[in-house]
Amino acid sequence: MTPRRRLAGRAGWGLADQALSSLTNFGLGIVVARNVSAHDFGGFSLAFAAFLIVLGVSRAISTEPLLIRHSTTGPEDWREAAGRATGSSLVTGSLAGLGCLVIAVLAGGALGGGFAALAVVLPGLLLQDSWRFAFIAKGEPRSTFLLDLAWTAGLVPAMLVIDQLVHQTSAVVPILVWGLTATAAGVLGTIRGGVLPSPMHAPAWVRRHRDLVPRFVLEALTGVGANQATIFVVGAFAGLAGAGSLRAGQLLLGPMQVLFMAVTLIAIPEAVRLLAQGRDRLLRASILMTVGMSSTVLAWTALVSLLPDALGRALLGDSWPDAQHVILPLGIALAALASGAGAGIGLRALADARGSLRARAYDALANVVLGTTGAVLGGAVGAAWGIAAGAVIGASGYWWVFRRSGRRVAEPVVLP
Repeated sequence: MTPRRRLAGRAGWGLADQALSSLTNFGLGIVVARNVSAHDFGGFSLAFAAFLIVLGVSRAISTEPLLIRHSTTGPEDWREAAGRATGSSLVTGSLAGLGCLVIAVLAGGALGGGFAALAVVLPGLLLQDSWRFAFIAKGEPRSTFLLDLAWTAGLVPAMLVIDQLVHQTSAVVPILVWGLTATAAGVLGTIRGGVLPSPMHAPAWVRRHRDLVPRFVLEALTGVGANQATIFVVGAFAGLAGAGSLRAGQLLLGPMQVLFMAVTLIAIPEAVRLLAQGRDRLLRASILMTVGMSSTVLAWTALVSLLPDALGRALLGDSWPDAQHVILPLGIALAALASGAGAGIGLRALADARGSLRARAYDALANVVLGTTGAVLGGAVGAAWGIAAGAVIGASGYWWVFRRSGRRVAEPVVLP
């Protein structure tokens, strides 16, 4: 098989896997939106925003170093690295779960219920996610697909029962079902990988990758954290229903999230391989990814903006009217994010953690300042337009840093 056909095969499995992974999150959001009030959906949205922040931190600690440093190494090295990386994700999930319990006790109500349910399932959610990346690093995207297929096979029937037969007044049961089925898939990943997670080696894993992990964690907090923080600001100034409208708009853009995450997931190890053939090839690939993804996102945004009112209400229930007004700016923001993704992947391939953090800091600052200002002045709609403006500025920053980095950063080091 030619290298091009092998790449196409890996990309195809990556896209199919991400479609399944995003389907689980999409299904959770739709079931909750259809069964609870707009106010309670806002409480769920804040809990889900917290999950995305913790997920970003977990990937920065465990799986991103795994992809960068162990995508081209031998089987024994991969086994050791996979055990330590998945163990690190369990530690991250357990510690974050304790924090969620504290928030649940202090908040109470719909918000507290969502955080309490999230606390229970966080370790299993992060374990399942870490095995996805471990199989990608091993060059087995088919195993990643099978892992998410197992999760989807357990989740979809359960969610259909909840949606059709069980009257829900909160997001607690859907979150628990979502997380427990992910935990079961994570156990299957452990069996298929043939490696037990090693939480005891989490400190050693962080020390071994200390040149990457601290900056990647800061990047996750300043990037994902900044984006999700806007939802909390909207909740403070426009109420939980306003926060829910942002999450509802993001749900309708979910297929583009599938594309974006699938390309990102498969592109980092491929970019590492391209770098070995020359930096010019890495630059060309980054530009092609940028043009393709951003164009596709804009086309989908235009289509979703014309969604019939009846279909919107069938999907999102009481959250649909407010979600209509944020689809366009959120789509522009996602397109800008996609346009900067090629540069971000290039920085990962170069193992330039310092440059990647700098670019993320530009992006986060623009998003926080403009998103927060928009939330204060115009509620959810103002926040959405602020996020869009911040994303455009952030994408420009990514490309500026990547071009500078490509001229001066040494080849990535693969640890023995």
